[in-house]
Amino acid sequence: MNGRKTLGLALVALALTVGAQTPEELIAQLKNPVAAERSKALVAIAKLKKPEASLLDQVAPSLLDDSEDVQTAAAYSIAAIAGRVGCKIEALDECEALRTIFDSTPEATTRAPLLYPLEARNGGVQGSVRVEFLIRSDGSVDKLRVLDGPPQLRDAATSSLRQWRYQPARRNGTAVPFVMVFRASFSRS
Repeated sequence: MNGRKTLGLALVALALTVGAQTPEELIAQLKNPVAAERSKALVAIAKLKKPEASLLDQVAPSLLDDSEDVQTAAAYSIAAIAGRVGCKIEALDECEALRTIFDSTPEATTRAPLLYPLEARNGGVQGSVRVEFLIRSDGSVDKLRVLDGPPQLRDAATSSLRQWRYQPARRNGTAVPFVMVFRASFSRS
């Protein structure tokens, strides 16, 4: 199993071990010297049902953590909080609530063409595939997760996105990870 899949499984395992804690207790855990504990707190923060927008400012410093695992967990926590406080999940890069956290949001520098699978096209399969993904601090795309869409079109959407490259998001002048959702549309017209 590669390191990135191991990280994903570890974050899921961490999420399952988190007990009910208050936001204040979770924020206090972000100062824990153990990276795994900081990641665990960020996963729990992402699962809060009704987070306050002020949590964004408290989670944001974790984007600059020494641990890549913590940075990744922070990016997902910020996306989850932003989605719950009114940001459109498909337009996080345009979310007003994130303007104070990031100097800049990601910009695509390389886009691979979206190839409509011939079998799907000939079979009349149309529609959109929504894919959540992480833009790493080096601008590469990782951790693609299909949210919805016709099964026959999902591989085409993720294959294209894997090849995209970005100018990464920045916080305090440093490149940081960022979570985005992309909608790939397939139409016979």
